[in-house]
Amino acid sequence: MGADNAASSEGAKRFAVDANLQASTLLTIGPIIWKVISSLSNIDFLLTINGEKFNMFLNFLEGPGWIILSVLGGVMLFNNWFRLNPAAPIQKSPNWNLVASSIIVAFLFGILLAIYSSGSLPNVITGWGSQDNRYCTAAIDMTKLITFKRNYKLAVVCGYQDLTKDTLEDESITVSNPFTITPGAVQILTPLRPVMVQKLQQTIGEAQAASGKADASVSIPVWYYPILIPTELSVAKITKLGDVLNLGGKILNPQYY
Repeated sequence: MGADNAASSEGAKRFAVDANLQASTLLTIGPIIWKVISSLSNIDFLLTINGEKFNMFLNFLEGPGWIILSVLGGVMLFNNWFRLNPAAPIQKSPNWNLVASSIIVAFLFGILLAIYSSGSLPNVITGWGSQDNRYCTAAIDMTKLITFKRNYKLAVVCGYQDLTKDTLEDESITVSNPFTITPGAVQILTPLRPVMVQKLQQTIGEAQAASGKADASVSIPVWYYPILIPTELSVAKITKLGDVLNLGGKILNPQYY
């Protein structure tokens, strides 16, 4: 027991002054921590910074890049710690290994900050609208939503544009059934909720009364928002757009995301 404590204490002391041990440890755990933060924040969803080469590099880091860096750091750590020669001179800090590892890890976290500050929300809705005013129809590309599939499902909310109401508080909306997130596109067709049908009929009636024509037609702009809702959440609980945020979901629109 005493020998183990002494060895541990000696190892801690050596780590405190050995730049090679510090460098290899930093390079091993830094990319892992970076990947955890990146995954928890779904950072790849925001990888729409202008510049194809930059986006390719970011996708590489999100894929095998962080693994390569951590494996490299692990190999260095094994050589520097488990093959430690007590008689070898200690590489006191700073040295080039520690400087390089610090720069690499700092660069990784700098990328996260850059994406948050200058990245933009990708447009996942590729088509919307229907000739039949009894339905809300939208086409969604779910390719960029894959990292959400474990905890969320996709749905679409539509509603009539009403300048007299806060969009988040307007209850005259229709919410589609939830869809499991899979790679590729999906076409979502949803019958209007009765509350939207009533609003449409009321608007048509007002137009007919104002024009004095029984066949008067009216066109009401319809908005469409893709949403992500927690997997176990029933869409019946969503009576207005603001409920999506209140119930732990996400509205895939830059104004609300």
